[in-house]
Amino acid sequence: MPRAIFDSNVVAEWSRRREEFRHSNRWAWWALWIAVLLSPFPLLLGWVGFVPYAFVAAFLLLFLGLHLRFRHMHILACPNCGKAPVPRFQRLPLYDVDCCPHCNYWLIALRKGSVNA
Repeated sequence: MPRAIFDSNVVAEWSRRREEFRHSNRWAWWALWIAVLLSPFPLLLGWVGFVPYAFVAAFLLLFLGLHLRFRHMHILACPNCGKAPVPRFQRLPLYDVDCCPHCNYWLIALRKGSVNA
C-alpha cells in the first residue's frame, strides 16, 4: 500500500465540505425525528390497523434513517481527485473516512491543531 500524502489544504477543504454537508442536512434529520415521534399517533388514534401500518412505517423510517446516515458517500467528493472517498459497496459513517483510496491523500488531520483553518 502506498503512503498517504498529507496536504493541509486538502484537509481544510474536506473539513469545510463535511461541515457544510452536515449543516445542510440538519433539516432532513429534524424531519426524520419528527416523523419518528409522530408515527405512532395513527395507531393510537385507531385510524389504521396495526399489522400493515406498523411494519411499513418501521421499514420506511429505518430506510430513511440509514439513507440519511450513509448518503454522504454519493455526495461528498475528495478535494484532491474529485472521486467519492468511500468505495461503492462499503458503508462508513462520515467521520470514519480518513484517507481517499483513489489518490492516497489524508482527509483528516492526524493531530489536533495540525491544520490552521
